Amino acid sequence: RAIEQALQFRTLLAKADLQVPSVDEGLKRYCNSWWKLDQAYRRFTYHERSYSQPGLMKSLRNWMETQYVNNVLVPLTNHWSDRVSEMSSWSCDALPPQQQFHMRYVHAPLSSKKRQRLYVVISDALRYEAAHDFADRLNAKAGKGWQAEIDAVLGVLPSYTQLGMAALLPGNKLAINTADGNAPVTVDGSSASGTDNRDKILKTYADGRSIAIQAEDFLNLATNKDGAELTKNHDLIVIYHNRIDRIGDKRESEAETCRAVEDAFDDLELILRKISSLKGSQAVITADHGFLFQQVPVDANDRSEFPK
Repeated sequence: RAIEQALQFRTLLAKADLQVPSVDEGLKRYCNSWWKLDQAYRRFTYHERSYSQPGLMKSLRNWMETQYVNNVLVPLTNHWSDRVSEMSSWSCDALPPQQQFHMRYVHAPLSSKKRQRLYVVISDALRYEAAHDFADRLNAKAGKGWQAEIDAVLGVLPSYTQLGMAALLPGNKLAINTADGNAPVTVDGSSASGTDNRDKILKTYADGRSIAIQAEDFLNLATNKDGAELTKNHDLIVIYHNRIDRIGDKRESEAETCRAVEDAFDDLELILRKISSLKGSQAVITADHGFLFQQVPVDANDRSEFPK
């Protein structure tokens, strides 16, 4: 399987024109095809590490790392940075901003004439290509479960958990407390840090008929009793899931990022099964931000000093 992904990557790279004529065109090209390069690299890394024969795979792994870093990440970073430096504000025409997520994907279906219960799953760091992978896996089981469609939004900057999570909530004004080292975020003056605070914001929006819950707690609900109570009292159920970011954002475990994505798929499938058992038929899965990953250490020249 690792070799198959390396061959897939080589074919994709041979056809790829990684020029970025404009921000909008760059985003369109990524959504149309460039994401497949990231996916082939991630899948290769996962299967190569799972095989546990580093000596045998060394030459192929070295080739893959060199090609991905030098012929994908570096040119895309350079071309993209040139276009971003020309921008006066972080916005585009190609994609709606992440701050519109709630109005587009939550408020609209909930306020429709066919009002029905909506589940929203926010999976920390589930990037676009991984979402594509998961949607394709769901659709491969057509007729046996969920049908999935995928869409994209333009993430907020800076792309870190606190701000990304806040951008997915209802509200108008986001603010970052830069005096605090953790850079916490407020939504219309209310703290958006942690599940409890997000629950308060959601309840204000939905007249108390919404709830924010951690994925582990949701999966542990007794379907007949607790689950029935949950669905009886809430129209909007927001489930916070954290597998990829929890592994990938720590130095001691970051090498397992690609395995964490596969584990996240298993978690998400369990969550969807639980939703089905509660007679749920509509779910939106999204992320606060994505991630960049390479197996080899980042070169010192590729690092930037964080501004004070």
